[in-house]
Amino acid sequence: MRRPWRWSRWCGVVWLVLGAALVLAGCGGGDGGSAAVLAMMQKVPGNASECTFLDLKQMRRDGDLKDIYESATARLNASQEAGIPTDNVDRMVQAGSLTVLEGRFDLLSLERQLEDGGYAESDHKGTPLWEGPSSAVALVSHSCLVTGWDLAEVEGCLDAISGDGGSICDQADVRDLLERLPAGFTVMVFAGGESFAVQYQGVRAVGYSLVKEGSDTAGMTLILVFEDAEAAGRAEGKVQEMLTYPSVPSTPSDISVTRDDRYVKATGQMSIQGQS
Repeated sequence: MRRPWRWSRWCGVVWLVLGAALVLAGCGGGDGGSAAVLAMMQKVPGNASECTFLDLKQMRRDGDLKDIYESATARLNASQEAGIPTDNVDRMVQAGSLTVLEGRFDLLSLERQLEDGGYAESDHKGTPLWEGPSSAVALVSHSCLVTGWDLAEVEGCLDAISGDGGSICDQADVRDLLERLPAGFTVMVFAGGESFAVQYQGVRAVGYSLVKEGSDTAGMTLILVFEDAEAAGRAEGKVQEMLTYPSVPSTPSDISVTRDDRYVKATGQMSIQGQS
């Protein structure tokens, strides 16, 4: 079974900060978030530990982001066996093997395509659901599709969309992050702090976004939410140190790290070229 793609090159700076121990061992938008980003991430089930939002419509319209757009759609095509066309996808959010697509879709054409591809039609609480050999596709509406390798995960996503199940945005720290992060062409959220506790004790959630600022420049914002101001204070210097670690590729420039109560915020600039 093919694995879902990850936006690894753009996310490298996040893993640089969160994976500090591994690194040392050698191993536009505006502030205040975006209704579109929040609406997409509300569709992600509450048991997800991370999710990534991509504004494909902005990438498609901006020639400076052409390489990134082509890379993103190529990886999206490779990650789903149903062959859903991506030309009309405006936004997407991925959480593990789940992918939620928003755009303009011809449902009748998709139904014929899925049937011809050997998918069997069923439904989940009234939403058309097609099961294939190793994946499932839910035709939520003419503007929303859900794909995934695991049927139960797709059904959990449908429950989040309908309100019958929990969403990752039900977590107060996640909603807080989305309200504070700039609405970029890429926005990532890491919920919970279990994976990062070794490097940053007391971290509750992490958010990251990239906003296009110039023809070859993206503004980076990284926010870490801690359980209290004391924990944030202990981590502030470590975040600064990791972001300026010279031997790691894609290190941002013009870095600024500040703390406000239990929040640590880092900003900087990254080159767009070569990051696809």
